[in-house]
Amino acid sequence: MSRTLEAIRQCAFTQPDAAALQAGNRSVSYAELAVLIETLAEEITRHAPCVLGLLADNGIDWVLADLAALRAGIPVVPLPTYFSSSQLRHTIHRAGIDLVLTDQMTELPSRLGVLAQDEGIFHGSLHAVSVEPGGREQVRLPAG
Repeated sequence: MSRTLEAIRQCAFTQPDAAALQAGNRSVSYAELAVLIETLAEEITRHAPCVLGLLADNGIDWVLADLAALRAGIPVVPLPTYFSSSQLRHTIHRAGIDLVLTDQMTELPSRLGVLAQDEGIFHGSLHAVSVEPGGREQVRLPAG
């Protein structure tokens, strides 16, 4: 198990009610975090992705998805929300991403331009979307 996940489990045992994550008026305790990581890791495993893409604004749901994927042993490729459609398609194709967790469902189909199927709500604001990466496209990524 990763040192990060072990530290979370330890905090869940020693200070279960302490805030582990806070954003705006939303808070997740260490005890809740430990349970959510396990639950969401099982959900990710059920989808059986080879590589998980994460296209979402930074926030608690993003952190939960990232930690759950770590627990499930699934590599995660963050997909910046500022990427153009061609940059997203290129990254999905080159990284072999076959499942995307996103809070951008309304724009996603037009931005991806690849075969995508909404698998429903994953957690909170995140949807799970199966994608079939395809096509080879040259994309110039921003410097820096």
